[in-house]
Amino acid sequence: VNTKSSKQIKLLYLVSNLGTSGPTNQLYNLIYHLSPNLFETTLVTLSPEPSVSSWNKFRSLPLQMHSLGLSRVSGVMLNKVHLHRLLNTFRPDIIHSQGIRSDYLNSQLKQYPNRVATQRNNPLIDYPFLYGKISGKLMGYFHLNLLKHIPLVVTCSQSILKTNYQLGLKSRFISNGIRYTPNYRRSERKEKLALRIELGLPAS
Repeated sequence: VNTKSSKQIKLLYLVSNLGTSGPTNQLYNLIYHLSPNLFETTLVTLSPEPSVSSWNKFRSLPLQMHSLGLSRVSGVMLNKVHLHRLLNTFRPDIIHSQGIRSDYLNSQLKQYPNRVATQRNNPLIDYPFLYGKISGKLMGYFHLNLLKHIPLVVTCSQSILKTNYQLGLKSRFISNGIRYTPNYRRSERKEKLALRIELGLPAS
């Protein structure tokens, strides 16, 4: 990925919404640790926020936030139009997407060479469980094909990386992490033992 060194790097994140979830928490951690001196960050969501949302939590970070506010049904084409308007204004150096709808839009932006997608699952396994055997399998192959049109795909596990390789999808691997705080300390052995007993786990 090529970036400009003489000014702030304009970074745009593209997601469906900020509903409370693991991927949303990971996104928060990524943006939290970005230096505002190096990055000018914009976060774009496609759909209205669900009842339980992390929108206000993200507002505490040094970034611009935009919601296109369109439903899944009406948003396919309209999101594309509204997103292009926003991109023409912001002109990002890097576009980073996560999720099938965001990845679809990202895959269409060929005029932006520095595009990244985060892949946190194997669609061929997860989608049939979520959307039915046939529809889910078709969606899985569709999503994988979208990822092939994004220059850089980053997975969160080595098993997904290996599966992608077998399917002809080039990707890289970065393990998920948790936010480090100065108050971090290692748990004492007796604390671990008490917690294991509380959770009904073996003592060792």
